[in-house]
Amino acid sequence: MVANVSNASGSATDDVFVEPVGGWSGSIVPAARLAAPSGVSLQGAGVFGSTVVALGENTQGYTTVVYVFVEPAGGWSGTVFPSASLTDSKGSIVGPVAISGQTIFAETSRGVDVFTDPPGGWTGSMHESAELAQTPGAVFVANSWPIQQRGSTVLVGPLVFHEPSGGWSGRIKPSANLSPTSGRGNFFGEAFSGGSGSNRRHELRARARVPVPLPGNALY
Repeated sequence: MVANVSNASGSATDDVFVEPVGGWSGSIVPAARLAAPSGVSLQGAGVFGSTVVALGENTQGYTTVVYVFVEPAGGWSGTVFPSASLTDSKGSIVGPVAISGQTIFAETSRGVDVFTDPPGGWTGSMHESAELAQTPGAVFVANSWPIQQRGSTVLVGPLVFHEPSGGWSGRIKPSANLSPTSGRGNFFGEAFSGGSGSNRRHELRARARVPVPLPGNALY
C-alpha cells in the first residue's frame, strides 16, 4: 500500500506500508519512503506487484515525468530511489498514471503514452513506445479520464484501445468510442470500469460522477 504524504514545506512524498505478519491491525508505520529528486514532489501513484509508479511535480506545479520504483531485493525498507524516469518525447506528461503488468500508461497533452518494460527492466531514462491518440469529441486529457487495462484491451474514459499484434508501437487510434444512451441527456462521469464476463467478453460500464473532497493524504 502506498500513501501520498504532504509535509510542511508543501512538497509530497510516497510512503510504502507493508502488511505485517499478523495482518492489518493497530498502528502501522511506513516500511519505506519513495524519494524524489530535489525540488520534486511525488503526486499520484500506481502499484502493480513489486513496482510503484508516481508522477513527479516541480515547484511550479507541473508534472513532466513519471518515476518508477522497484522493490529492492531485501524488500521495502528505508529510502528507495527511482530506478527509471519516463518522459514524453514530444511534450509533457500531465497525468494521471497507471501500471498494469509490464506496461505503464501516462496522460500527455496529446493522448496517453504507453511505456513497456524493456528486457533489462525498468532502469535509466525512457521515452514512450506508443501513443494512444485522442479523437474529436472525446478529449480525455481535459477530463482526466481513468486508465484501465484488461489483457490486450485498454479503456481510457469512453475510448477503447486494443494492443496491436506486434505490440505497443507508434500512434494507435481507438477501436471504439462508448457513448451515453441517446436522447436522454446523459453524460459520462469520470469513473469507468472494465471487467471480464463469461466467454472472456469485456463488460464496459460507466459510473456516475460523485464529488468527493480529497484529504491532504491520499491512499492508492
